[in-house]
Amino acid sequence: MPGYTITPAVLDEDASWQACVSFPDWCGFVQKSLAVNSVYGYIGCRNQGELYLCVHPDVLSFDLFINNVRIPSEAMHSGTWRIDTSSVSVNGINTLQISNIEPWDLNDAVIAYIPFPVPIMGIKENEPGMELLDEIIAQDIQHGFPSASICMIRHGEIVYEKAWGRCCSTDPASRAVSTDTLYDLASVTKVFAVNYPLQKYVSDGVLDIDTPVHAILGSAFYEDVIMIPYTDGAGNDLPTQKAWKKQITLRHLLTHSAGFPPDARYYYRHYDAAAMRPDETAENILYTGCDGSRETRLKTIEALNRTPLLYEPGTRTIYSDTDYMILGAVLEKVSGKDLDTLLKNMFLKPMGLTHMTFRPLDHGFVKADCAATELHGNTRDGARKDPSLRNGVLQGEVHDEKAWYSMAGISGHAGLFASARDAAVLGMAMLYGGHGTHQFFTKAVMDTFVSPSSFTHEDWGLGWFRNGDHARPWHFSGIRSASVFGHQGWTGTLLMIDPAEDTVLAVLTNAKNTPVSDPDTDSNLFDGDWYSASGVALAPQLLAYKGSRESLNSLAADMANEAIKRILKDASPDHPSVRNAQSKLAVLKYRMQDDEQLKQRYEQLSERLHAVLSD
Repeated sequence: MPGYTITPAVLDEDASWQACVSFPDWCGFVQKSLAVNSVYGYIGCRNQGELYLCVHPDVLSFDLFINNVRIPSEAMHSGTWRIDTSSVSVNGINTLQISNIEPWDLNDAVIAYIPFPVPIMGIKENEPGMELLDEIIAQDIQHGFPSASICMIRHGEIVYEKAWGRCCSTDPASRAVSTDTLYDLASVTKVFAVNYPLQKYVSDGVLDIDTPVHAILGSAFYEDVIMIPYTDGAGNDLPTQKAWKKQITLRHLLTHSAGFPPDARYYYRHYDAAAMRPDETAENILYTGCDGSRETRLKTIEALNRTPLLYEPGTRTIYSDTDYMILGAVLEKVSGKDLDTLLKNMFLKPMGLTHMTFRPLDHGFVKADCAATELHGNTRDGARKDPSLRNGVLQGEVHDEKAWYSMAGISGHAGLFASARDAAVLGMAMLYGGHGTHQFFTKAVMDTFVSPSSFTHEDWGLGWFRNGDHARPWHFSGIRSASVFGHQGWTGTLLMIDPAEDTVLAVLTNAKNTPVSDPDTDSNLFDGDWYSASGVALAPQLLAYKGSRESLNSLAADMANEAIKRILKDASPDHPSVRNAQSKLAVLKYRMQDDEQLKQRYEQLSERLHAVLSD
């Protein structure tokens, strides 16, 4: 029989629980099925778990079973007892049975308090897909990709955690990344810094997602709106703009259907390029400054009130950072705290997470602790001429321009830094609704936020990206279930939550820590974007892959073939599209071993690559 640890305990008065269940008759009345009241199901994970029993002083005896295994209860007399359930816990639904209580007619005879699962270090798994993922990223690093860090938690156990590369690609002395390295999460900030607190407030009854924004931020939210050139056609008059903005609810902002432009640049003046002075354009009315100060941040929050809409709320869906800048302002108004403090107090401290923060250089971290992003500030290797933009390597400072220049590094749309492990652990809260003795979200609220925002937008929840019917294969791969949700970040990051597999995956890269491939044609395309490692769907696919080594070898050959197809016409031999193809051929060569068919395929593809480069 497995061993058990049963010890006296004292309940934390501030604790909140996955469940608090009173026996007998936990349903609150006698069920005609007669069996229901003695057994309760709760979410658990193997190799971990505990529960607390408060036993009434008048109880003489009771039977205790967890997953149909009898737990000795003779010593548990009057008082509170902690039971280590790790030896009998299973993944998924666990059953708690408390029956045969004497005396039989005693109310609240035994009350069970059940915590939420917490992550533990599991046995590192070595599945075929994990091996291929490791080989691909390692070869991409050798061929010019900067770095990556990945953590996967499955059934409450950390089963995959690796880091590759160096923190800064241009510094030979740069520290190698580790599983503790902080990455700029970019738009993954949206779900952690905004969705999480909102979901907590909605769960607690503090907020309603259908509340008009002006009910929280005041009438200035719609009264101060202005007209600027991009508001042409419908809505091109102030009365209509005010009426539209008055309609906006939190739900509109969460679903990116509020009507705001995709990229209102509060930090950026439109310049006359020849004279290098601001143009006399009306859009410059939204300019609030670019010094990243607290004063500028306050001006920017006021400018959110002045920002006009492109369309009537609820009639279209256009992804906009402005939506989440406003939601961040809403949360700060409701809580009385800045987003960094709110996130830490509400989630990070209760969960023991120490490697997630806004403005890491102000919170005990140094540049060497962080993966660098753009090499020349926000200038896109000189393509942008604004003299106020940063010029040096960005490391420990948020890359996003609005977050840094306009919002002092703390915003609802971007600014958060984290290690892959802390991101994955925080993601677990969306599987279970809580962590240990802390409940964060009700099941109903989680279901609401990850459900389709409409019948026509199955790929959107309330702020969450949804997989749906393979609606986002470029984020979540083509073999994950419809229930998968998460979010991507522009710097090369992904949070994926897979309820069907009870899995959370954090994929963090700094693909932007490379030169801009061609500043004259596309200043937003970096060398790092050409590599397979920058495709955030790679890890979700390979880490879910149940195939054999043989099937993965065939897949690796296809990846090499596809990489050759992607080579840019007239590309030089050192172009990143070529180096990416060379990386995939190196993986194929490594995997050939005694596979004659794979050797033949490798030779064919090598010849094809040579032919492409010779044309």
